[in-house]
Amino acid sequence: MSCKKEFTVRTGTIFERSHIDLDKWLFGVYLLMVSRKGISSLQLSKELGIRQPSSWFMLHRLREAYGDKLEAFTNDTEADETYIGRLDKE
Repeated sequence: MSCKKEFTVRTGTIFERSHIDLDKWLFGVYLLMVSRKGISSLQLSKELGIRQPSSWFMLHRLREAYGDKLEAFTNDTEADETYIGRLDKE
């Protein structure tokens, strides 16, 4: 027996019941993470090519999902050089 309920990759996530394409959601996450002082819904709407109320909705869900963890991304982060993959032998 099946429950015959619709299930998608968005089900049970912050993307559920959103008309915004997943690629725009992911680019929005990226923009939120790389912006030093955060990003406004107006700026996000311009970057993603969506309406400002939609970008406000997106930022509201993202900030709610990240909660206090979003502040952890505001500090400077350092990384050393890392080579991934095979180095060519000469």
